[in-house]
Amino acid sequence: MSKFLTIYGPTGFTSFWSIKREIEPFKILDVKTQQPKTKENINIVISSVAGGIGLTVAEYLSKMGYKRIYGIAGTDKKCQVAKDLGCKACLNYKKFYDGENIRSREFEKAIR
Repeated sequence: MSKFLTIYGPTGFTSFWSIKREIEPFKILDVKTQQPKTKENINIVISSVAGGIGLTVAEYLSKMGYKRIYGIAGTDKKCQVAKDLGCKACLNYKKFYDGENIRSREFEKAIR
């Protein structure tokens, strides 16, 4: 029964349709060539990647051939889980938040 409450239930349904509706239909153009980018060249950032839907979206996207999937989570352990399921890198926002904004240089280092 618990299997039907995960990827076969609302979590999987929401994840699948968010990809099919929000990511797949768009042809993202390269700035220089004005040609559509391939799946390997599109950057995708998933906020709260450690939640049920975020993890499912990351795993679906990695299985679909997307290579540049980045996640944002609140602990290093959650970031490690996201990396194990397909994220190229994950940012622990609690380490990079100074009270008002995310320090951009440290964020850039984290995703490279």
